Amino acid sequence: MHPPMIRQAKGTVDLMINDFNRIIKDYKIDVVIWPGHMGHKDQAASVGFARDVCRDLGVGFLYMGMDQFDQRYMTVDEIKDKISQYFTAMGYG
Repeated sequence: MHPPMIRQAKGTVDLMINDFNRIIKDYKIDVVIWPGHMGHKDQAASVGFARDVCRDLGVGFLYMGMDQFDQRYMTVDEIKDKISQYFTAMGYG
């Protein structure tokens, strides 16, 4: 139960929420970028919980639907552009 993917996918949502809170605070994170692989739709509800944690802590949150194996869904250049646009719009870069 130590690897995050196993711990958070098979445990309760409280584990994920507590992990997010701890990691954001410990590392003084300004923005969470969630690359939501389209093949992991079973974890889609986690996005909402992560967004709520970020909102409560005043941390930016960017969700990007993507497929790490099939660039027809979103190319690397599109991913970079989306991140750049987000950072510009939020005043991070």
